[in-house]
Amino acid sequence: MVYHVLASMPAFVCGIFTMILLFDLIQWPQRSRCIMTIFMAVATMLYLGHFVYFSRGIKILPITDTIYCTCNPLVFPLYYIYIKSLTERKLVHWQVVILVLPAIICGTMVGMAYWLTPSEDVNLFINQYLFHSPLSRGYDESGMRALVFSHNVTKTVFCLEILPIFFLGIRRINRYDKMLEQYFSSPEQKQLSWVKIMLILFVVTTVISLISFAFGRHYFIGRITKLVIPSTIYSILLFAFGYIGTKQQGIEEWKEDEEEVEMNEQSALPAGNHLCERIEKLMKEEQLYLNPQLKLKDLVMRLHSNRNYVYQAINVEMGISFADYVNRMRIAHAEKLMKEHPTMPLTEVSSRAGFASNTSFYRNFKKIRGSSPTKHKFGTSLM
Repeated sequence: MVYHVLASMPAFVCGIFTMILLFDLIQWPQRSRCIMTIFMAVATMLYLGHFVYFSRGIKILPITDTIYCTCNPLVFPLYYIYIKSLTERKLVHWQVVILVLPAIICGTMVGMAYWLTPSEDVNLFINQYLFHSPLSRGYDESGMRALVFSHNVTKTVFCLEILPIFFLGIRRINRYDKMLEQYFSSPEQKQLSWVKIMLILFVVTTVISLISFAFGRHYFIGRITKLVIPSTIYSILLFAFGYIGTKQQGIEEWKEDEEEVEMNEQSALPAGNHLCERIEKLMKEEQLYLNPQLKLKDLVMRLHSNRNYVYQAINVEMGISFADYVNRMRIAHAEKLMKEHPTMPLTEVSSRAGFASNTSFYRNFKKIRGSSPTKHKFGTSLM
């Protein structure tokens, strides 16, 4: 009983989150959530294939193994498509097709090999190749060769796609997080930090699994103590994937705000020679930087200017990102508060200076001033 619970646990977790995401998708249709729903559904089928294998469901194994060989090389491309859906306004369909095509080809090859192979050779393949049971016959039969070849191709495709997708995914997330700094004064709330962490964990656990599975999946059959570690780790990881998928927002949510700015750009005032001065004056006189949710579009609309003009003035003429520009003003305000109110807690200093979180306050203070606010506060008080 315990063994079957362990074998089915990853599939159960994926299935639960597939249903949750489907329900959310009906209420709040979103492209990224749709991709994550597909990802969790594919993971459910993948781990159902694992469950059938570990339960020795030999009669239905040709079907479940075909599904498994389709889903296994599909999970990494799907997660990369999920990252693309979070970071791109529009998905390019032919790119999506190219990403999923190898998995479809692998699944088709395995399915055709099972279908065209005589039943006795299929049983021989399952017992010898999949379960590594001793047999009096080898792989010389044509049906056996086709099955072995298609499975080896599937394994090769899966292994070859891990590192490219990892590096492409990390690069895409880093570029997106950098882009957020041009639009938001507190970009941390929208950055894809957890998506990046999950991608790293996904790759690390997969590599560990590949090393452990080098001994053969049959090594885990019927052994609770051997199965409990990979099953628990993947169940926790998949739970995190599902949970983050229900919470994470991407470019499609915040880009809707930019459409409002675009609609007003036709009536916007042209860029003057003193736009930088106008920005400085507005920010300092009205202390807009104290708003933790301040966006570039807020500044554009207050100036009755053009988004590109304001972006150009800050990023090119001032040579700084919008987030860094605003955070420098917040740090200056925080230093003023610490000087005028030496006993004020740093948490209160952080909130009154316009930072969305203490973490953001500490990180930006050290980035701009070269030391933590704690050292700065006590160093100033001793002078």
